[in-house]
Amino acid sequence: MATPQSRPCIGRLWLLLLLLLLLLSSTPSVASSSPTDLRCIMYLTGQHNVVPHDAGLLADITHVVLAFMPSDAFNVDETPAAFPLFTSVDEARRRFRPETKLMVAIGGWGDSQGFEAAAQSARTRRRWAQQVRAMLDSTGADGVDIDWEYPGGNRDDYKVVPNRGREWEVEAFVLLLQELRVAIGAATTLSIAVPGMERDLMAFTASTIPRIVQVVDFLNVMTYDLMNRRDDAVAHHSGVADSRDALVRYLQRGAPASKLNLGLGYYVKWFMTQPCDPQRPLGCATQLLEDPETGADMGKTGAFSWHDRTPLELASSFARSQAHGRYFEDGSYGYWDAEEQRWWSFDTPSVITRKLSDVASALGLGGVFAWGLGEDAPEFNNLAATIKGVKALRRDETQHKDELVRSRNGSLHSGFLFDRVMSYKLQLLKTRRNRAAFLHGRDGADVVLEAGTESQMRLSAAAAAAAITAGLSWARPYSTLPLPIERVELGPRPYYLVDAMSDGPLKSRLAACGEMEMKPSNWSIGHRGGAALQFPEHSREANLAGARMGAGVLECDVSFTKDRQLVCRHSQCDLHTTTNIVTVPELNAKCRQPFRPAGKGEAASAECCTSDITLAEFKRLCAKMDGFNASATSAEDYLAGTAGWRTDLYATCGTVMEHGEHIAMVEALGLRHSPELKAPKVAMPFQGDYTQRQYAQQMVDNYKRAGVPASRVQAQSFQLEDVLYWLEAEPEFGRNAMLLDETDDADDSAGKLRRLAEAGVRTVAPPLPYLLRVDEGGRLAASEYARRAKELGLGIITWSLERSGPLGEGKAAGDFYYGPLAGAIKGDGDVYRLVDALYQEVGVGGLFSDWAASSTYYANCMGVRVG
Repeated sequence: MATPQSRPCIGRLWLLLLLLLLLLSSTPSVASSSPTDLRCIMYLTGQHNVVPHDAGLLADITHVVLAFMPSDAFNVDETPAAFPLFTSVDEARRRFRPETKLMVAIGGWGDSQGFEAAAQSARTRRRWAQQVRAMLDSTGADGVDIDWEYPGGNRDDYKVVPNRGREWEVEAFVLLLQELRVAIGAATTLSIAVPGMERDLMAFTASTIPRIVQVVDFLNVMTYDLMNRRDDAVAHHSGVADSRDALVRYLQRGAPASKLNLGLGYYVKWFMTQPCDPQRPLGCATQLLEDPETGADMGKTGAFSWHDRTPLELASSFARSQAHGRYFEDGSYGYWDAEEQRWWSFDTPSVITRKLSDVASALGLGGVFAWGLGEDAPEFNNLAATIKGVKALRRDETQHKDELVRSRNGSLHSGFLFDRVMSYKLQLLKTRRNRAAFLHGRDGADVVLEAGTESQMRLSAAAAAAAITAGLSWARPYSTLPLPIERVELGPRPYYLVDAMSDGPLKSRLAACGEMEMKPSNWSIGHRGGAALQFPEHSREANLAGARMGAGVLECDVSFTKDRQLVCRHSQCDLHTTTNIVTVPELNAKCRQPFRPAGKGEAASAECCTSDITLAEFKRLCAKMDGFNASATSAEDYLAGTAGWRTDLYATCGTVMEHGEHIAMVEALGLRHSPELKAPKVAMPFQGDYTQRQYAQQMVDNYKRAGVPASRVQAQSFQLEDVLYWLEAEPEFGRNAMLLDETDDADDSAGKLRRLAEAGVRTVAPPLPYLLRVDEGGRLAASEYARRAKELGLGIITWSLERSGPLGEGKAAGDFYYGPLAGAIKGDGDVYRLVDALYQEVGVGGLFSDWAASSTYYANCMGVRVG
């Protein structure tokens, strides 16, 4: 399907102007909402139109959403006499408190064609929005909830209409919401139901979410059905940790916590499995749940509400799940029935209590909602637990509000996870190393909150903006983001390199540090993650290994995808050698040159770029060690080619990372950032209107959106134009940026460096051999380039240590990094001679390394930027 034509430019300008006026004239709900405003939302469905008689269960419900009206009812020119709904708003209103807002939900699973038709053009969007406004006027509803599942694809018919045919909907969805806000006005509540599973977030990215939250009042994140028939391994369908992870993804992509609602599912799900370990059922293989050709349900999974009669054939197994199910480590509930090989997953009142504490409260969310109210009849046990938890949160937050406000000492920045502090005793600890906390503008301070039996838990400055709204909290090691590394572990390599050195003062000094406790160093920069010697570069695993080895700075080489999202990749067009893309047929087909097997005297080849695929498609890939097999006759064989001195031990399926995820991870680790804006391999402007400047700005904007100050970001580029742009448009980031210099010209080094300094460049980053020379005595000394840079006051950082593998048997002579220095570098024992010369003779301010342990060891031994 072709992308629908946009509205004429003047029309879009009017729409933007109207949106701006609406935003300026309304009171933004994101601004530190009161704890008593915590939303408690219930969907009331036509399938289970049941409301409890106990007024105590209704008193704390703030919104009731009537589900559903069909999305296609509004694609008409003439307003109908009535709009289809299972009940009237007036009738529903009489069943709740007068203060409760009544909303109408449009859409729902399987009802997407009306949205697709509405989003086609400016005219259809305007018509649809105006008819929704007419519906609100006709019914008297207080607001509307948009439940499009899902813009961008992964719908009920995804086997019939692949996602690539619906990529246009991502932008059209934003425009539809903007048009709807203009139509209904600022005073009418507008919410959207959004997916909880990462694979369904095609339309909810770091570029779309900030625009979406400008026009909606809140997002109902469907943190249920997180396991469904498209899965092939056992998981909780509404687990505590999985729910938390889903909410964090929205926080990371720019959603304010105050606009996010946690979803609760008042129903039961079951799945047929293969034989499982009863003690460890999670991850166990399921039976085939979905027809791989049509996407049809195979009858091997199902669901029912607490209001429904348990199907007779499931009664015995369900009874066992209630009697013998167990609570897992994160607080989720489940049961694998060995007799029937059936997995049961559902929430209990205890699970709901845990979610409100560990997710809603911990992340400072704006509210909770449930699907659905009548589904919990007749006992309403889950509703009672929800109401009890909501009351406790409101009471707890109100009680401590004043004390928390006094405790706030500055802005807390996004990217970490939180739990509520149970006792509010604060103390400012002496800085032990560079953290991300910023109290009164001081870099590196830690706030510690004593919390009952779990004392002195560190609040990093990676704190989400939600912490400002919800109050101070303490950090916990949740599944999506790591804690700061407390114990640096270097492994044997640095000690091997020291042992291989020739005897002398340097070896003696380095050997004397063998038993010292190692700490992270900002001098040790994780190149491509800091562990690319043995881990797939730019993978999450490489970054965590680099951090474990003491890298104080982690690098993300930034490239863009087809939908203009930023990802971490060394080159825009290296996916065919660094991922498994050629073995994924539908993605290989999108490569600028799909895989070609070897034959007829030609080597196997492929070329696959990040700009060939969308972010959602990129996230499907597995990172692998960089390499390929030129003799391959199959795509699987092409993936081979890892150098003999590397390993595939950690390359089973490395986790690729988008830029926003990398930022959040580095913030959580308490480290610094060094993103490199990679030179595009496609013509710019990309797709006609995406310019190099927009690309450069987008990278910086991701840090600003995450609340990371420029002082902790050292951007890089090989293109002087990028650095000059940052100096002009983002001077704080520009002054901290480095120009990667690979244009060695010994005869003009003085002139070139002088011109760079005059242009405002403050730091240059040439490769290792530019900075050293071998003198007449065979010693390493500072090069003319290094001497000139120092005279001009330029900072110097260099790359890349541990990129070359073993240096014995004359290998250094032909190596890019060591070849010009081969007269002094004979083998592995000379690596630390080179590192020492870079620091002592040249005075480099940082060293990129493919194995951070090697640079960390030297930094600790010499006391270089350790803390």
